[in-house]
Amino acid sequence: MKELIKEQIIEAIHNASLGTFVGECCITTCMGWQQEYDAQGRPLRADPNYKDSSFLIEGVEYHVTREGWAAYIWKPGSGANYTTCWSKVRDNFLLAYVDLRPDYVKEYQEQQKHEREKDNKEA
Repeated sequence: MKELIKEQIIEAIHNASLGTFVGECCITTCMGWQQEYDAQGRPLRADPNYKDSSFLIEGVEYHVTREGWAAYIWKPGSGANYTTCWSKVRDNFLLAYVDLRPDYVKEYQEQQKHEREKDNKEA
């Protein structure tokens, strides 16, 4: 049962990325961004747009916001949406936060952090 719910959540996060939903509406922002790729042609920057969606598990509707490499799953009935991501009381509505960064992106970000620190010491 737990594995089935896990699969449903993963599918729902993927669907939220595509803008599909089961509830009354699906919201997305519309920002452009410049993509950057590694030597293997993999994207290093995630879509910066917020995408709200929802999914059903055992008859309960859960709302999810996908932003970049992150997914926020909100408590059922909380009324939370993408604007809640910026709220100081966000954690009151948050059921789960999912870091979706691939390992190669984590490594790239860590490398960039070390390079910035090195540059700051030299300056």
